[in-house]
Amino acid sequence: MVKPFLIAGLLYALNASSQGTIQYTYGGKSLEKGNDILVAKNGDYILAGESESFGTENRCVNLLRLNPSGKVLWSKIYDNGVYEMPNSVLQAPDGGYLIVGERYPKSGQTELAFVMKIASDGNYIWSKIYDGGGNMAEALAGSTNHDGSYIITGRAEKTLMVTDIFYQVSSEMRYLYLFKIKQNGDPLWSKKYSSGTDIKLTRGNGVAQTRDGGYIITGEFDNVTSGKRDVNIALLKVDGTGQKLWCKEFSGPKTDAGTNVIETADGGYLIGGETESYGSGKMDICLIKTDVKGNLIWSKTYGGKSYDQLGSIIELKNGNIAIAGKISDEKTDDADMLVCIIDAQGNVLASYAYGEAGLDNATSIALNKEGLAVIGNSLSASKGNMEMMLITTDLKGKSSCNARSVSVKSISFSPVIKDMSELTIVEAITENPISGNSSNSDTVLGKNADSVKGVICK
Repeated sequence: MVKPFLIAGLLYALNASSQGTIQYTYGGKSLEKGNDILVAKNGDYILAGESESFGTENRCVNLLRLNPSGKVLWSKIYDNGVYEMPNSVLQAPDGGYLIVGERYPKSGQTELAFVMKIASDGNYIWSKIYDGGGNMAEALAGSTNHDGSYIITGRAEKTLMVTDIFYQVSSEMRYLYLFKIKQNGDPLWSKKYSSGTDIKLTRGNGVAQTRDGGYIITGEFDNVTSGKRDVNIALLKVDGTGQKLWCKEFSGPKTDAGTNVIETADGGYLIGGETESYGSGKMDICLIKTDVKGNLIWSKTYGGKSYDQLGSIIELKNGNIAIAGKISDEKTDDADMLVCIIDAQGNVLASYAYGEAGLDNATSIALNKEGLAVIGNSLSASKGNMEMMLITTDLKGKSSCNARSVSVKSISFSPVIKDMSELTIVEAITENPISGNSSNSDTVLGKNADSVKGVICK
């Protein structure tokens, strides 16, 4: 006879891995979006996103700090009088935060890169804008370096020609943009990378510092010889001063893009991205594992038969990889948040979906003290407007409620690989960043926002 306390112990053991997890939304009366998450040293969550609520005329930066139970400790908005989109939130050495993103001015250059420094209590300290040396520019991703400085990547764009005889025609040259800044935002160096006229290196979407003090960047090549836009995955390795070491292109017959990159425990690199060339659906998540020289080890797609997209990837302490993104239903195109765990060889170990009818997606994932924390967006759990969504799971991606096991098909593929090292050109940029503070009367920096927590389940 099995004793009752043994049965109880077994049941506890089976469920303990997902105990204490949370699922909440955060928002106001209008639209909110969650773009990135940072787990503070004490276990608090820092959520970076966008807001159209709380009395400002522009969609602006919204930063929240939550305790490990999901309670809002503070929520602030930062409105410089223009639309600003945060793409990364980074831990500053002094305990504050650095927000990296893109700004859309109301006049002049259509896009600019911005960096904003926030104190640990949410108070605004400073912001600076960067134009890639007189270009249009975007800051799409960033990382805190070991020495406390920051590395940021994105896109720079220079207008080559404008004709206005009968109608306006413009021609642009796009570059992968990479710059390193001090803790106060002053530039240490700034570089742009191009690769000829037929296949153009056009943007960096993800960056990480490597053990050798250099950087690994993933992004996109544009192949302009096919008569239509053909985007391929780029992997660029540079040294600590931004000098090119090597560059690889991974391509297929359709559009493919690298959106995330990490250095793995074995010293190699893992590219996360999206592919229309390979896989089982209209768009699949793809992962490409390489060695330290960028040589292919394995490449696989993940998804169903519709549109599936990647938010971000992280490596776990046991060598497994956690994937956060979006998986869509083939018949209805309804999208749910996806959390998928794979092993070091790319094999699927577990996959769970979160959400009801309506758009739900994951944009970023981080390790917390007990498992995983995932930020994203939800329409299904809101009252009509999109809201930030935070869920926590165990290390298998399972939350204590609303976790639906889903089938994620994994397919090996063989991308066309081209060494682009000789074609890749590096140019130094003279950066003259200016204050991001706007003189507009509607500037609101560090105003308290009454973000309302909504309970999905607990």
